[in-house]
Amino acid sequence: MADTFQRALIKAHNVLIGIAITTDTCRTAQSSQMLAPGSAVALSRLLTSSALIGLVQNRRGSTSLQVVSQGPLGQAYADVNHEGHLRGYVKNTLLPMPPTASTEDERWDIGHYLGEGELSVIRIAENNQFTQSNTPLSHSEIDRDIAAYMEQSEQIPTELICAITFSDDEQTIACAAGLLVQSMPGTDQAKLEEVRS
Repeated sequence: MADTFQRALIKAHNVLIGIAITTDTCRTAQSSQMLAPGSAVALSRLLTSSALIGLVQNRRGSTSLQVVSQGPLGQAYADVNHEGHLRGYVKNTLLPMPPTASTEDERWDIGHYLGEGELSVIRIAENNQFTQSNTPLSHSEIDRDIAAYMEQSEQIPTELICAITFSDDEQTIACAAGLLVQSMPGTDQAKLEEVRS
């Protein structure tokens, strides 16, 4: 399946949903930058998250996200424009496959690759007006830190999760996708929690 982004509004609850499949982009990034699996997980989460928060509100312009960490990851960057063009890079290309977190979702745990750090988000409108916000990493998990940014800086209750799977030899990305759930003005917060869960 080709990379795609779709948005939907649950009118009954006034909840916005975005779904992104970014497998081709993430595979291309892994191949062209010769990323080890851990670096590929980190960049794929950032690329997928960027697509989701950059496209879900249907704003024209571009959105850039940069993670600067004190851990082995160092720095990762991604940007997306309103046409869906997506790109990014990670400074440390050699991070090995991270352990699986001991949680229900069995995600790859890249927290120890980030440690303390900062997330920077820049939005540039078509008229070149821009806004920039910086927030500290609170989860050391890229998608969860971006969701926290949306709630703290943009005041939009958000759930964001990205899933990356690998081929059987755990060296090459098999699938990359993400899901975002946001409240709209007037959303019943109890209903939002229902949809988020």
